[in-house]
Amino acid sequence: MNILVSAPEYPRPGAPYTAFIREVVEEMARQGHQITVVAPQSITTNLKRKLSFLPQEYTYNVEHNGNIYKIQVLRPYVITVGEGRFVAQSAKLCRWIVCKALDKLNFKIDVVYSHFWSSAYNVLPFAQKINASFFVASGEDVINMIKWSGKDFVSQVCEYTKGVICVSTKNKNESVNLGLTVPIKCIILPNAVNPQYFYKQDKWKLRKKYGFPQDAFIIAFCGRFNNRKGVMRLNDALSMINNPNIKAILIGSLVENERSIPNYSGIIHMGQVEHDVIAEYLNCADIFVSPTLAEGCSNSIVEAMACGLPIISSDLPFNHDILDNKNSILLDPMEVNEIALAIQKLYNNRELVRQMGQESLNRVKGLNIYDRVSKILAFITLCK
Repeated sequence: MNILVSAPEYPRPGAPYTAFIREVVEEMARQGHQITVVAPQSITTNLKRKLSFLPQEYTYNVEHNGNIYKIQVLRPYVITVGEGRFVAQSAKLCRWIVCKALDKLNFKIDVVYSHFWSSAYNVLPFAQKINASFFVASGEDVINMIKWSGKDFVSQVCEYTKGVICVSTKNKNESVNLGLTVPIKCIILPNAVNPQYFYKQDKWKLRKKYGFPQDAFIIAFCGRFNNRKGVMRLNDALSMINNPNIKAILIGSLVENERSIPNYSGIIHMGQVEHDVIAEYLNCADIFVSPTLAEGCSNSIVEAMACGLPIISSDLPFNHDILDNKNSILLDPMEVNEIALAIQKLYNNRELVRQMGQESLNRVKGLNIYDRVSKILAFITLCK
């Protein structure tokens, strides 16, 4: 199949956001499909983050079993205004620019696959124009595009979409409740990992490699340093415990408009790392903590599970498809005291850490990128 993937972003050096979209795209290519990606390139975001401008069209190759697969990427320049008063006008302009770029394609697209409902807004007119089968992957933490997309889009996308791939029961229910789809069109496929990168490795060798203390109890966090992800609630819990043998690896970066920077005395790494080495940092840890307020299905949690880590995270619907009391401690993510008590419970019971870590490994066996993409493609074939 010739598949057009519409995405809000696409990873690049210095900005590894949405690496999970690249994993899906490349696995689709490895499974024998011709893939074109369209991901608008925001002029305002590039300037704000001091990123260079990429070409508006380029290709790159992925290799599998000696075969080379080419992926075409379209990055048309657009202007975005965030969530301000002109967001609807900005979205319409972005959609017009994206559709103009797609009109230049000189081959037939069989399927349009949109990562997130906001990306569906950009390409629905193009899909309707060429009569392509239309699918949406819902993995948003919150589906907020309904505020600016308009009632006409909601009714059109609900009618025209052949199927919706939801990363959690929470996302399925949210999509249905907003009128974007109906239950019969949905399947639930939690996010998955590439087992070539994310797997259990020798903790002691990796601690030596990165200069981390061998005898410490190390907590890992991975995500943007903002209120939603909860890095400061973790920071405050660690400061409350105040145990010099508990160290922290905080992988991520400060988000615009966020003022709080973690200051726990036991931080041994803080900052962004390339996606292909995150697994090594996770394997240096004993447990993974994510007091997040909203997710679709957390890629970071699934990646930590693949590295054999017990999870401390939020007792909220987005986690319930992948976590329970066998591999995690679920709690109120706003309660710093609960986070501290959960950390202390695992610190004081290393056998429980081992058992929960093994359960994470058992559970993640079915959450690999090959199987997930195979199921997505089978669903597309069935429904298109």
